[in-house]
Amino acid sequence: MVSQPLRKLPVVRDSPVARAYGSLFALLFASQVLEFLFVRGVAFVSQLVPNVLDPQVAGAVVYAVLGMAAFAGMYGVVRTRRPQKARAERHEVTQIGGVTAMLLLVAAYLLHGVTDVPVFPGQVLTSLLVASVAMGVPAFAYAKACEFDVHLDFPGRDAVPLAGVILTLSAITGLAQFAVAVAPGNPLLTDGVVGRFGPQLSAGLMAWRVVVPGVCVGLGMGFLYNGAVQERLREWLGPAGATAAVTALVGVLGWAFVAGGLTPSAVGVVGALAAVVLLSLLGAAVAVRSVRLGARRLDGEVTPVVAASVGVAVVAVPLAVLVGIDPSWAGLAVGGLAATVVVAIASVAYERSRSVWIPVLAFTTSQIAGDSDLLLAIAGFVG
Repeated sequence: MVSQPLRKLPVVRDSPVARAYGSLFALLFASQVLEFLFVRGVAFVSQLVPNVLDPQVAGAVVYAVLGMAAFAGMYGVVRTRRPQKARAERHEVTQIGGVTAMLLLVAAYLLHGVTDVPVFPGQVLTSLLVASVAMGVPAFAYAKACEFDVHLDFPGRDAVPLAGVILTLSAITGLAQFAVAVAPGNPLLTDGVVGRFGPQLSAGLMAWRVVVPGVCVGLGMGFLYNGAVQERLREWLGPAGATAAVTALVGVLGWAFVAGGLTPSAVGVVGALAAVVLLSLLGAAVAVRSVRLGARRLDGEVTPVVAASVGVAVVAVPLAVLVGIDPSWAGLAVGGLAATVVVAIASVAYERSRSVWIPVLAFTTSQIAGDSDLLLAIAGFVG
């Protein structure tokens, strides 16, 4: 029998780790809900805009907005890295922003129709909204609320070898995932499919559909999961614990959209997203516990590489069990495992460099190198 109410127990009342996990749940749940809304919302709007508005006007407005969003993001990064006295005044920012918006609108209107970009770039708009509003803004707001800084300083020259290794490993992971997906017997590489994605798409349009979304997603994931989540957990769990926790957490979190897509109701989607976020935190806790047990048995420190491997194992074991029960899930399981490996690479890179830009490189490289449209286009061109 409990001798005092649960809320009065010291471990519940004043537990830094419990508070950290509670705030992480709020952060990750809000991010997942926003991401789900943007993906579904942009897909819905993309079907209406070209039919309601003049294509040239609609395209000009959309691309001008995208340009302003990119301008605002770059200004935000530069502003945070400059001293207070060197920052521009508010009225100067307003004037520059207004002139930039007008120039972008006119340029987009004149150029639209000359190039082969779509009227409504749904994929680009989705990736931009997800990266900025669903990931970037929550990451910086969380860092400000918890009173720590997102490490935006660019790494020095001594980080060039590390960046090269991270780029190579991330690219190999993305290519390996694609190779498994198009294994012999898979209809994805039939002549009809390759012909559709290959010669018909120009290099410029392929870059617009692949590179821009890849960079956006890479920035958002690096800022949120490494710059905010890993940095916060590092205060409580140490370098190895934070590396393992983030690897397992993001690996499980990648299944949020699969769970959300299994139910048609809004309440069901919210419940599914909340359940996946809870499972991701549970996976992080299991990974941290495993790392600590390993450190005790070895009577030594656990390196970030080993800790990240533990995080990958926490995700890989349930996926293997799932595939053993139902082999039809093999494709999704391979994708989930590959995404977890990329998170592990990014987490180790963040710990080694203490800069958010190396993890951004890892996520961006994986997104681009593993993009099926790009690789199918290359296969179609070569074939």
